[in-house]
Amino acid sequence: MRNIETKKGRVVLYSDKGHHIQTMQHDNTGQDLYSVPRYITENRNRDVIVSDWHHGVVVTERSGKHRFSYRGPTSRHRLLPCGICTDPLSNILVCDAGSHTVHLVDVDGNFLSLILTQQHGINIPYCLGYDDKNNLLLLGSSHNTIKEYRYICRKDCLKEFHSIDEWKNDWKDALISFRKEHYASAVFQLNSLLD
Repeated sequence: MRNIETKKGRVVLYSDKGHHIQTMQHDNTGQDLYSVPRYITENRNRDVIVSDWHHGVVVTERSGKHRFSYRGPTSRHRLLPCGICTDPLSNILVCDAGSHTVHLVDVDGNFLSLILTQQHGINIPYCLGYDDKNNLLLLGSSHNTIKEYRYICRKDCLKEFHSIDEWKNDWKDALISFRKEHYASAVFQLNSLLD
């Protein structure tokens, strides 16, 4: 929800029966969390994730406590977040309309990779969805096109990792397997992660 006159936004959670549960508007220091909220989703750990054009990707616990904001992989990069979704590994995927990319961010807000770029044929990515049943990432753009990509295998969703190194090694194995299978519709760009 956004008030155009005050340029402030807030997220209001309701129960399935329509009862007010929580209003999220400020962080623990009283600063505004949102000004131009665009899309909202919930992660498997029940975090509430909102894309906001001025504040980046804002993640709060369901109780309203601010966990982190993701504003891009570097301080020089100005993220223009649009569509967001999460995958079965609780990673956050976010469309960046400014750089025509899709960012993969872990559950704690750490940048993992650009999984889609203009080199993959995307232009002004606007909305995302993840199909858990078929393990497909669905991407919509401002040119009224929807494309599907496969970047994760179901076996990866069922594993529990105890360290980032264990996770990276598993992704390296998955990438090797992926290359052998030659999925035409899949896209992998894990260079920054594998270094």
